[in-house]
Amino acid sequence: MKAFGKIGVLLVLASFTILACEGHHASGDKTTVSKMEKQDSKLPNVVVKPFSAKGITDDQASGLASKFCVELSKQKGFNLLCAEDLRALYSHTGDQVMLGQCESSDCLARLAEKTKADTILQIIISKLGEKFVVTVSVVEGPTGTIKSRLAHELDSDAIEELLDAMTSLATKVGELL
Repeated sequence: MKAFGKIGVLLVLASFTILACEGHHASGDKTTVSKMEKQDSKLPNVVVKPFSAKGITDDQASGLASKFCVELSKQKGFNLLCAEDLRALYSHTGDQVMLGQCESSDCLARLAEKTKADTILQIIISKLGEKFVVTVSVVEGPTGTIKSRLAHELDSDAIEELLDAMTSLATKVGELL
C-alpha cells in the first residue's frame, strides 16, 4: 500500500511540473524546458490566441505559437493559457471557429469572459516579400481594447529565423505584463 501511495504522489507531482534537460543532445537538437507551476488565483490570467498567419502554413504558425508560449511561460507574475490549451478547452467546432476569427473588441471581451482572462495576446505573422513582420497586440480582456502593440521585423524570409523572434518577443511581452 505504501508503494501505491508513493506512485500517487509522483503522479500528482508530474501533473504540476514538466521536467527535462536544456542543451544540445547527440542529434544536435536543442530542447527548451519550461517548468509549469500550479496557477495562482492572485495573479492575472493571460491568454494567447491561436496565431493569425499570412505567408506561412497553419502547422508552422502552430509551432511558432508553441515556441512563443514556452518562452513566455518562463516569465513570472501571471498565469498563462496558450493557444493549444484553448483548442483543448473549446473543442466544440463553433468555439474553434470563434477562437480563430475573434478579432473585434466585443468578441475579445467575450473570449476573456469565457477564459477569465485579464489580458489576451493576439499575434499576427505576415510575410511581406522577403521579410516577416510579427505583431503582438496586448488586449485588455474585460474591454477587448488594445493596451499596447509590439512589432518585430525580420530581414529574411527563412521561417527558422522566426524561432528566435518568438524568444525575443516573449521576453518583451513578459516585461509588459
